[in-house]
Amino acid sequence: MSDAYEKRERCQALKFNGEPCTAPAVRNGHCIGHQGAENAEWRKAGGAATSNANRAAKLLPSRLQPIERALETVFVDLFHKSTGKDRDVREATALATVALAIGKMFQIGESEQRLRDLEESVAEWQKDAERDRSRWPA
Repeated sequence: MSDAYEKRERCQALKFNGEPCTAPAVRNGHCIGHQGAENAEWRKAGGAATSNANRAAKLLPSRLQPIERALETVFVDLFHKSTGKDRDVREATALATVALAIGKMFQIGESEQRLRDLEESVAEWQKDAERDRSRWPA
């Protein structure tokens, strides 16, 4: 290992087993994990921004998000009201219909985003073409 790594200040906190923490200190003589109350919220969130649910929600335009939340609430309510093993065909059909509607919402959101990206690319391409025409007249 390099000398810089070995000389780096170490965390002053103790681990659960009583041994000194060996992580590098980043602020106030403590590592990221031992920063205390100010980092508690970060640890609690722990990767929530990268969860599948959050990634999927980012695909939806803001105008579709309330509709998706309402459909999700309906799905959960239907699921809890159904009788589990004894679920009849009507209840299963209702659950499947709501699940399909939620899936369609995400498809619509993704299609709209792809269309916006294409429109942006075309507009940029047209600007470049216009600029090139003005530089190199025929």
